[in-house]
Amino acid sequence: LGAASGIVAGLVVITPASGFVGPGAAIIMGLLVSPICYLAILMKGKLGYDDTLDAFGVHGVGGAIGALL
Repeated sequence: LGAASGIVAGLVVITPASGFVGPGAAIIMGLLVSPICYLAILMKGKLGYDDTLDAFGVHGVGGAIGALL
């Protein structure tokens, strides 16, 4: 499940920038966002909100970082 979330995080981060970056930059973006999304998923337990599918931790945080990068 963790590997699948990491793969999805990489795809989510590159989606906003897909028309502007090459493959090398896409790989770097994926490597940068994976630990950040993992930390966002860990914060779910500390903040106590219900997110069964980790949608906010992966899609919300990953998409926002992708848009900023």
